[in-house]
Amino acid sequence: MATAKTGRFVRKLYPVDDYVESIVDPATLLPVQYRQVLNEGRKHRADRIVFDHTAKRAVWRNDKSDDAHVLLISDDTRDVLTYIYKMRGMPAAVKTNVTTRVIVDEKLYELTVKGVREESIKINGIEGKVPCIVAEPQAKFGEVFRREGVVYIWCTKDELRLCAKMTAFLPFADFRAKLSSFSRDRSPVTGLEKVEIPYDLLKREGIPVYEANRDINEQFHEQEKAKEERP
Repeated sequence: MATAKTGRFVRKLYPVDDYVESIVDPATLLPVQYRQVLNEGRKHRADRIVFDHTAKRAVWRNDKSDDAHVLLISDDTRDVLTYIYKMRGMPAAVKTNVTTRVIVDEKLYELTVKGVREESIKINGIEGKVPCIVAEPQAKFGEVFRREGVVYIWCTKDELRLCAKMTAFLPFADFRAKLSSFSRDRSPVTGLEKVEIPYDLLKREGIPVYEANRDINEQFHEQEKAKEERP
């Protein structure tokens, strides 16, 4: 789960109040459901993705309008949140590329994480500076990170592979996030809320299906055009 909010001063110009969560199968570490509620300026959206990795299908649904479509996925397709978590397992070396299919909003992208350089940073809770690999996610289809800016993520080189820092240089603003604290306490997690996953979405019929071997953006525009041409 992750949240993002603008500070007191920036909020007056561009208010942000985002909530995203991913439910993960503890045996496979693959996502079961991804849900996001985004409020960014005048942009508001609430949608979810329910995964069926056995059938290699995922159903995206707009929780406000109930629009939905099917995305055909591969064995390791993930949402953004679990994709960042997976980066903890990427090889701890510069110039190493790891490619994964990722669903962002309602589309499927092939993202490659490229190791850019090594850099040591300070993390609260760990003595001294921690060596990190600085990685840059890049989208194959020329959207997401390349279109909207550049993102860098710092992952520690030790056995913990913490995502310790993130910066994004975007057209409307720069974004910086850093791990504020770290604890080795492994006490059992308690007080988790019960999450309802609408598995009936996986059985939904009569909704568009996006093919796995065709450019997802081309198919997306075809579907949008077909909607406009309906009487």
